[in-house]
Amino acid sequence: MAYRTSPCVGLDASGNAATCAFGVTVAVGVAGLASPMAALVREGEGTPPLPSKAKKGGSTIPLELQIFHGSTAVTAHELAGAGLEPPRLVELRMDATGRLLPIDGDDDCHDSAGLFRHPAPRWVFPWNTPRHVGGTGTGVILIPDGLRYRFKFRLDHQTRAMSLFRVGLHR
Repeated sequence: MAYRTSPCVGLDASGNAATCAFGVTVAVGVAGLASPMAALVREGEGTPPLPSKAKKGGSTIPLELQIFHGSTAVTAHELAGAGLEPPRLVELRMDATGRLLPIDGDDDCHDSAGLFRHPAPRWVFPWNTPRHVGGTGTGVILIPDGLRYRFKFRLDHQTRAMSLFRVGLHR
């Protein structure tokens, strides 16, 4: 799933051995992000699309993707066996201001390291969006082969005063 060097030993007809090493790069495919988000775009290959709907600041957005080796989904066990880390959320930035947002998971298993978990069939990072932030932004996910993929997000800013006003309207 990434560049690896493998040793090779060959024998001639007389039984003399020769050794060498060769490098192999195995391509990894990525599918995602799943709804309610929009597609990932490999860094440098265009602008990712915006999700169709904004999420409220302070809510949890499930970032879900799949990693493939050929047509086979890659599991956590396979990554660990290859000595590779899971996908990692490495950056969240607001588009208008360039402000970096905290990478915060919704439970003890997801901390500021941004590592995705693999509850089959998808890799998941439940992102706790910051409160009182609104607008569009861009996130970056690093996948195990070292490539970076970008995605867009939209957050609705809702102040406490606005929340109380809306509650009053529904009485």
